[in-house]
Amino acid sequence: MHSSYEEFIDNYFKCPYCSTSYSYTGLMELDHMSKADPSEGHRKLAHARCRNCERDFYYYIACDLYPIWVKNPMEPIVFTQSPPPDFEVPDMPPFTSSNVSNQPDFDGPPYDPPIPELPDFLLNNGQVEPKEEESGKMAEFQRFINEIDRSLPTPELFKRISEALHIIITEPPPQIEAGYALLQERFRLTARTIEAFRKDVNHRREVLEKDKAMEQIQAVFSQISQPPKELMEDERQEAIDYLKSPDLFKNISRDIAKAGEIIGEEANKMMLYLAATSRKFGKPISLVIFGKSSSGKSHLANAIEQFMPEEDTLVLSSMTAKALEYMGDQLRHKLLVVQEWEGLTEALPTLRTLQSEGKLARLVTVVDPVQKIRVARADTQECPCSVIVTTTKEGIHDENSTRIFELYADESVEQTEKVVRLTLMKSDTKNRISREEKDRIFQLHQNVQRLLEPVYVNIPYANHLSFPAKTTRHRRDSERFVKLVKTVAFLRQKQKEVIETNGMKHIDADMEDYRIAYEIGLEVLRGTLNPISDRAKNALIVCCELNDRYVADHKDPLFSVTELQETAQELGLDFRNRQDLYKQLDKLEEYEYLERKQANKKATRYYKVAFAYERNDAGEIMNIDAPDVKEILTPEKLIEKTGAQDQSLPPLSYETQESTDDFPVLMEIP
Repeated sequence: MHSSYEEFIDNYFKCPYCSTSYSYTGLMELDHMSKADPSEGHRKLAHARCRNCERDFYYYIACDLYPIWVKNPMEPIVFTQSPPPDFEVPDMPPFTSSNVSNQPDFDGPPYDPPIPELPDFLLNNGQVEPKEEESGKMAEFQRFINEIDRSLPTPELFKRISEALHIIITEPPPQIEAGYALLQERFRLTARTIEAFRKDVNHRREVLEKDKAMEQIQAVFSQISQPPKELMEDERQEAIDYLKSPDLFKNISRDIAKAGEIIGEEANKMMLYLAATSRKFGKPISLVIFGKSSSGKSHLANAIEQFMPEEDTLVLSSMTAKALEYMGDQLRHKLLVVQEWEGLTEALPTLRTLQSEGKLARLVTVVDPVQKIRVARADTQECPCSVIVTTTKEGIHDENSTRIFELYADESVEQTEKVVRLTLMKSDTKNRISREEKDRIFQLHQNVQRLLEPVYVNIPYANHLSFPAKTTRHRRDSERFVKLVKTVAFLRQKQKEVIETNGMKHIDADMEDYRIAYEIGLEVLRGTLNPISDRAKNALIVCCELNDRYVADHKDPLFSVTELQETAQELGLDFRNRQDLYKQLDKLEEYEYLERKQANKKATRYYKVAFAYERNDAGEIMNIDAPDVKEILTPEKLIEKTGAQDQSLPPLSYETQESTDDFPVLMEIP
């Protein structure tokens, strides 16, 4: 006798020759020449082969539940009770030497199959006893089906069963499948009936999931649709004082490090903050953060998002092709953070238009309320927004890259050491700040953003600016550089006087705005304008170092990938991932920075530097960057060119003051 449901399921069938036990799934997964149909019962025999002893056997499934072994399929099946009136002996093909060799001796009287033993859990008047450890919805489900009268008319019975299934409809699939098994045991339902209930439950689950998704979408929409927070007088004054501080950008950097828990990444974090601030423009700045897994790119984006007002931010993991079009004006002047570039794949065409034009236009059909016919209408939505995306990809399509700034997470060994050291410091509570202090900093910056008023930014020295103009993408790059200068001035608007020129009120960007934008954006512009990524550039630095060593030793400057990895470690660069290093070397070979020597496809790769590099007095390679960057005027050259007086502050230093050994006090008390 089976003592439990689990034991019955695990010993659903035993091989008649070697007694190997099979569960229902295990039995169905055996090699079958023909399979039994639970709805046919004894009218259709299954022909299977045991996986252990490799002997063939025949069986049928009685009452949609029990597999019954048939010793000789050629003999009539003898029942202990009268057979059903529609029973027919199945027509079986004659045995041949090929399929009889593994069969037992069939001499003797016809086989009389025994009535199967009922497990203990079916002996209690057909009721299913809940297990002691069962609780919650499954226990409630079992109690419900035990209370259903099996003599009810079929429509009423099925209605009650449907009500029972609704109890566990939100449970995981294995639980629901267990529910079907309990229903089959309790009411002896056919497989066809169980399948009908399964389809109904699946449909209801889909409806519930859609309703849940719509609730989540509505929650997001309600968040970004809520009006700006009304500031108290003390909050307003605190935000104004913050904006008027001459150390505004130093304070922003300090707060990002402190409350955002960002160590290093100075240019990247400030560029992200400026891009998020530019959401208030007609054509905001968008960017993509490239980095390997665990390089901290998502942490950067998520940290900056917390400094922006919650009514202006939207964080997504993915979006469908038409999602942006249906959001429409709800995206106006918002910050959109997408966790992974792959999540944008379907929406990329729409996103490109949004980034270029700041609006979306489409032709849709609507029902004319007067004529009651369908007509075409142009639907144009002004929805400029700043988009920040992270990705582990090496690069993105040119049609997308020309519309954004490209940021690269710091993957150096030095940065890794800082992050690891900071992680170890978390265990000491004296290195943490309270949750209240973090919230205070976030709230202050959100109020600062709310106080920024729409105002036009004029660049009076625009005629003296210079920017590369060699490729068509420089047209868009130059526009983004100007936006960067304007964003800095926009953030410093409380330190400026509103001027009226030709009937237009505006503020002027001064030399300090240009210098801040130049210092923050120069490295980003290098990465954006360079044909090779920062990772490839670091690989090239290692190659040049190896080349110098070989030349100094009067050797042929050919080096292997292993030598590259060892030298990279000496220089504080992480190239332990060999596949990633191959990608960078292939890119350098494509742009003719390197030359590869390889005897055949499976032979060891050797590389040789193929371009004439130059080093400065500090030993740094000067011409590894695209020469286009040099055409952007430095702040000193711009001042000299315009003849303007240098009223700028000392060079920016974003190091956090409240720190120990360059590690700011960051963490919150749990």
